[in-house]
Amino acid sequence: MRDPGLHEDAEQVVHAHEQADDVFAVDDSLAVRTVLSYSYDALPSNMSDTFRALGLHPGGPIRVEAASALMGQAPSQAEGHLLALAAVHLLEQTGQDGFVMHDLVHSYALELARERNTPEDNKAALERLVDWYLCTGAAATRLLWPSRPRRRLNLPERGLTTLSFRGTKDALKWFEDELRLLVRLVRCGAQWNITSVAYLPVVINEMLFHRRAWSWWVPALHDALAMARQGEHRDAEAWMLETLGDAGIDAGTAETSVGLYQEAMTIRAGLGDRRGLAIGHVGLGRAFCQVGDYDASFAHCETAQAISAEVGDVWQHSVATAHLAMARAALGAVGEARELLLETREVLDDAEDFMSSGCASGLLAGLAESEGEHELALRHLHDALETFGRVGDVWSQAHIHSRVGDLQADLGNQQAAHRAWSSAADLLTGNTEPTATQLREQMINSLSEES
Repeated sequence: MRDPGLHEDAEQVVHAHEQADDVFAVDDSLAVRTVLSYSYDALPSNMSDTFRALGLHPGGPIRVEAASALMGQAPSQAEGHLLALAAVHLLEQTGQDGFVMHDLVHSYALELARERNTPEDNKAALERLVDWYLCTGAAATRLLWPSRPRRRLNLPERGLTTLSFRGTKDALKWFEDELRLLVRLVRCGAQWNITSVAYLPVVINEMLFHRRAWSWWVPALHDALAMARQGEHRDAEAWMLETLGDAGIDAGTAETSVGLYQEAMTIRAGLGDRRGLAIGHVGLGRAFCQVGDYDASFAHCETAQAISAEVGDVWQHSVATAHLAMARAALGAVGEARELLLETREVLDDAEDFMSSGCASGLLAGLAESEGEHELALRHLHDALETFGRVGDVWSQAHIHSRVGDLQADLGNQQAAHRAWSSAADLLTGNTEPTATQLREQMINSLSEES
């Protein structure tokens, strides 16, 4: 239940705006800026401070806890201020704990923040917001990929209130809801020279690799790389180079990715980071597999396995094994590849790392389909659906449904194909991320063509 005190600020501001309506419901002869100025001038001083602080937000959904960090206030106080601003239409409440600011209002608030706040205060507010997202993103990633070891963040003690996730479904929904905002935050942080923003793609790195929303993320990764170099955050620099290498492989430009991984490995070696070296070897294994140099791919994947075993990194060892399996399969050793993947999936299941386990099932399905073992492929795909459904990974479920539909169509099972394609399209309804939108359009086109 909400504290009734949260509405006191709202009542105070509404009283000051008794003669004001929605800032956009104005006579055509009155400039919106004039109405915004009137609304702002009528705010009490504490509310005007909050309004300007919200101008620093990168845009998109504003959560109460994130606003609390930005304002340097307790969440209860921040919520009262947000409700007050929503009451006079300077914000729009979109849910129990969500708000948005219209683009024109946001631009005006940012202009005021630049004019009336000190640069130091603005930067400090954004640093708190970045730290909040670093802590929250790290918490979500730990929940979703429990078998991957991580170095703790070395952040200032700010007393921030981060989100508590009820489970994997909650964490995944947070990622999907915030995906675009996280991109904006990296780019905004770079504009303000907040070098710690370089670590944001680091703490959510598994989600970046899994989700592959590169059309949004690659420009932000370049900004993060620049901030890592400016702040001399060498480990973050290596992470950004590796992640850009991953994006290059997905784009089919593995040749350029090789140089990125090698540059990252030079940094890792200088830091004495053995676990990081294994990451680079996996990347090189993937890159050389894509260009058809399988001997080099085997060598790098096996080196990654050896380093991972040495440092006790079960997750990285599993990833190296999975990519070694795919390189073996490319040379026709499908039986060996299958055994490696089955072993990997078992290890990941034992570690309750179901996001990674579901991916292993998807790889097993691809091997079976390549051998014409269609029923086995369907069983592996349904295993993947069950696993991704358990953790609430809507994007991966849609992707697997699309594969089931394609396979059923190849087998002549049109009704089963339609059901699978429809399920994929339905799961992605409302998702505006380009990769998701493209997949949904493909499913709708497949349904139309088969009708």
